[in-house]
Amino acid sequence: MTPQEWRNKTVSDIEKKRKLKLEGEKQAKNYSFENMKKVQRRLNK
Repeated sequence: MTPQEWRNKTVSDIEKKRKLKLEGEKQAKNYSFENMKKVQRRLNK
């Protein structure tokens, strides 16, 4: 692997990890929000 190929692969790996992390955070927030709505419905009965 040339140094340029190595650098490009490293940059793409970092971008991929960052994207997956952000997607995971979105899913966690969505799950938390949905769970909070369920709890509120139960409490309001």
